[in-house]
Amino acid sequence: MWIKNTEGKPDAMLTFAVVAFAVVMLNVFLATFGTVTIAGATITFTALSAGTITALLGPTLTAYVGRRFTGAAYPGFKLGLDQGGHTPGPADPQPEEPPAASAEPLDEFIPSGDR
Repeated sequence: MWIKNTEGKPDAMLTFAVVAFAVVMLNVFLATFGTVTIAGATITFTALSAGTITALLGPTLTAYVGRRFTGAAYPGFKLGLDQGGHTPGPADPQPEEPPAASAEPLDEFIPSGDR
């Protein structure tokens, strides 16, 4: 369902970016002809505005590039995942806390610091 990235893993952001780019390029191609008449039916294509193109391509390409940059900057880091590949929840065993260091009273206390 998703397009695979260079690592061979399905990538939703890459899929969204490719679909948005394809929509914009299809519109540019169809708007070049303007009007198409087939069997007496006339279809008119108008170009997308610059704002619409920016709204389609800006967020998708930025999210994809940003995710790739973050993945390259922090290799091997999985946000919120343990080594098993799932997000730890309240039912999962919690790591044990180390025992508190026992505080032994000093045998003699000399406030001046001289021993």
